[in-house]
Amino acid sequence: MMANKTLNNNAVRIEKVELGVPDQRMVDLIIRLKEIQVIRFRQSFLDVIGMSKQQYTQIENGKQHFTIEHITIACRTYNVNANWIFGLETKVFRGNRPQAGDKNDLNIDE
Repeated sequence: MMANKTLNNNAVRIEKVELGVPDQRMVDLIIRLKEIQVIRFRQSFLDVIGMSKQQYTQIENGKQHFTIEHITIACRTYNVNANWIFGLETKVFRGNRPQAGDKNDLNIDE
Protein backbone atom coordinates (compact mmCIF):
# COMPACT_ATOMS: atom_id res chain seq x y z
CA MET A 1 0.00 0.00 0.00
CA MET A 2 1.21 3.43 -0.85
CA ALA A 3 -0.09 6.78 0.31
CA ASN A 4 -1.47 9.88 -1.35
CA LYS A 5 -1.46 13.23 0.40
CA THR A 6 -4.61 15.31 0.19
CA LEU A 7 -5.43 18.63 1.76
CA ASN A 8 -8.49 18.75 3.97
CA ASN A 9 -9.18 22.04 5.77
CA ASN A 10 -5.47 22.98 5.78
CA ALA A 11 -4.54 19.62 7.29
CA VAL A 12 -2.63 16.91 5.48
CA ARG A 13 -4.48 13.61 5.34
CA ILE A 14 -2.91 10.37 4.14
CA GLU A 15 -5.07 8.09 2.02
CA LYS A 16 -3.97 4.49 1.46
CA VAL A 17 -4.03 3.20 -2.09
CA GLU A 18 -4.59 -0.53 -2.44
CA LEU A 19 -2.37 -1.94 -5.20
CA GLY A 20 -3.25 -5.03 -7.22
CA VAL A 21 -1.26 -8.21 -6.54
CA PRO A 22 1.20 -7.88 -9.47
CA ASP A 23 1.91 -4.20 -8.75
CA GLN A 24 2.39 -4.83 -5.02
CA ARG A 25 4.63 -7.84 -5.69
CA MET A 26 6.82 -5.80 -8.07
CA VAL A 27 7.15 -3.10 -5.40
CA ASP A 28 8.00 -5.84 -2.87
CA LEU A 29 10.55 -7.29 -5.30
CA ILE A 30 12.45 -4.00 -5.38
CA ILE A 31 12.61 -4.05 -1.58
CA ARG A 32 13.81 -7.69 -1.55
CA LEU A 33 16.47 -7.05 -4.17
CA LYS A 34 17.75 -4.13 -2.10
CA GLU A 35 17.75 -6.25 1.08
CA ILE A 36 19.87 -8.98 -0.54
CA GLN A 37 22.07 -6.27 -2.07
CA VAL A 38 21.44 -7.19 -5.71
CA ILE A 39 20.52 -3.55 -6.35
CA ARG A 40 21.43 -0.50 -4.32
CA PHE A 41 18.76 1.88 -5.53
CA ARG A 42 15.21 1.60 -6.83
CA GLN A 43 16.28 3.57 -9.89
CA SER A 44 18.66 0.74 -10.86
CA PHE A 45 15.68 -1.62 -11.07
CA LEU A 46 13.58 0.92 -12.95
CA ASP A 47 16.38 1.46 -15.48
CA VAL A 48 16.62 -2.30 -16.12
CA ILE A 49 12.88 -2.70 -16.75
CA GLY A 50 12.65 0.52 -18.78
CA MET A 51 10.49 2.58 -16.44
CA SER A 52 10.82 6.22 -15.43
CA LYS A 53 10.57 7.49 -11.86
CA GLN A 54 7.39 9.33 -12.85
CA GLN A 55 5.77 6.12 -14.12
CA TYR A 56 6.71 4.38 -10.86
CA THR A 57 5.12 7.19 -8.86
CA GLN A 58 1.94 6.72 -10.90
CA ILE A 59 1.98 3.03 -9.93
CA GLU A 60 2.45 3.90 -6.25
CA ASN A 61 -0.59 6.17 -6.55
CA GLY A 62 -2.67 3.45 -8.22
CA LYS A 63 -2.96 5.36 -11.50
CA GLN A 64 -0.79 3.10 -13.65
CA HIS A 65 0.37 -0.55 -13.63
CA PHE A 66 3.49 -2.51 -14.39
CA THR A 67 3.17 -3.93 -17.90
CA ILE A 68 3.74 -7.54 -18.94
CA GLU A 69 6.97 -6.34 -20.55
CA HIS A 70 8.17 -4.82 -17.24
CA ILE A 71 7.32 -8.03 -15.40
CA THR A 72 8.95 -10.25 -18.05
CA ILE A 73 12.19 -8.26 -17.98
CA ALA A 74 12.28 -8.31 -14.16
CA CYS A 75 11.63 -12.06 -14.06
CA ARG A 76 14.32 -12.87 -16.62
CA THR A 77 16.89 -10.43 -15.30
CA TYR A 78 16.54 -11.27 -11.60
CA ASN A 79 15.48 -14.95 -11.90
CA VAL A 80 12.05 -14.19 -10.39
CA ASN A 81 9.17 -16.67 -10.42
CA ALA A 82 6.42 -15.03 -12.51
CA ASN A 83 3.83 -17.11 -10.67
CA TRP A 84 4.87 -15.34 -7.47
CA ILE A 85 4.35 -11.95 -9.15
CA PHE A 86 0.76 -12.94 -9.98
CA GLY A 87 0.08 -14.39 -6.52
CA LEU A 88 -0.07 -18.03 -7.64
CA GLU A 89 2.97 -19.32 -5.73
CA THR A 90 4.91 -18.37 -2.63
CA LYS A 91 8.45 -18.96 -3.95
CA VAL A 92 9.92 -15.63 -5.10
CA PHE A 93 12.91 -16.83 -7.09
CA ARG A 94 13.31 -19.61 -9.65
CA GLY A 95 16.23 -21.84 -8.69
CA ASN A 96 18.94 -19.77 -7.09
CA ARG A 97 18.12 -16.24 -6.11
CA PRO A 98 20.39 -13.55 -7.53
CA GLN A 99 23.43 -12.78 -5.43
CA ALA A 100 24.93 -9.45 -4.49
CA GLY A 101 27.17 -8.26 -7.28
CA ASP A 102 25.54 -10.43 -9.98
CA LYS A 103 25.67 -8.81 -13.39
CA ASN A 104 22.21 -8.04 -14.75
CA ASP A 105 22.03 -9.76 -18.16
CA LEU A 106 19.69 -7.66 -20.24
CA ASN A 107 19.67 -10.10 -23.17
CA ILE A 108 16.23 -11.58 -22.57
CA ASP A 109 16.13 -13.53 -25.85
CA GLU A 110 18.34 -16.38 -24.57
